[in-house]
Parts: sequence; structure tokens; C-alpha cells
Amino acid sequence: MALRGNFSTAHIRALLLGAIVTAGMSCAATAAEPSQGNSLTLEISGFVPVACRASLVANVVTPNGNGETSLGTLSEFCNNPSGYQVLVDHSPELTNARLVVDGVEIALAQEGSTLISSSSHAARKTHSVALRGAGENVSGTLSVRIVPL
Repeated sequence: MALRGNFSTAHIRALLLGAIVTAGMSCAATAAEPSQGNSLTLEISGFVPVACRASLVANVVTPNGNGETSLGTLSEFCNNPSGYQVLVDHSPELTNARLVVDGVEIALAQEGSTLISSSSHAARKTHSVALRGAGENVSGTLSVRIVPL
């Protein structure tokens, strides 16, 4: 910058201060405005372990007189994005019995496990569960398990 003429020290200071303030303002404005060529990419990743739970909660298991016994409420939860299956394993004494899950009868398998609920995605559900056709004095065991897909 070339200055011509007679300027006092006060004038020079004012010009320099004005130049600094103007430069600072343009720098601040430039810094606040993103330029066309610059970009920012931020990538965040994490790991969430698969957690699945199924439980059958019954305070008191008693027959209701018409051959059906309420087993309480089945609670299931699984965060697996591919889904899960809920199965019940039973003792041989219950082979001819049927489970009633939310009003739908499901015959227990002759051997092995019986599928009683499934989901193709992560979910949390509750179902009412009863046992039908086990007989008057039959005792047996049921266990519920959940398997991520």
C-alpha cells in the first residue's frame, strides 16, 4: 500500500487500524462460510452386542376347570436385526398337550422343541400363554428359550 501526501501519525494509526479491522472482518466472514472445495466427513461406528431374553411369568398356575391352565405372560425381547425365534421344550408327559399363545393353539412337538413365536426383526413382545389338554393329574415341565437368527 502506497501513501502519498502528508499524514500525521494519528492518520497512519487510524488507517492501519481500519485495515486490520477490515481484514479481520473479512477473515471472520471467510472462516464462517465454507468454501466450495472443502468438505468434512465424520464417521462414527460402534458395536452393540446381541441381547435376547424370554421369560414366562406366572404367579400361580391353576387349572380353570375346562382343561386349560393359565401359564401367565411370556415376555420376549431381542435386539438382533435379523430377528429371533422363541421355542418351548417340554417333558414327555406333555406330548399330547397344546399351548395357547394369544388365543392360538399350538400343538407341542412329539420330540424336541416347538416354535411358539418368531420375528424377522428386533422386537419386544408379550403374550398370554395357557396349556390345554394336558390331563387332570399330569405334571410336567416346560422351558422357554429364545434363539437369535
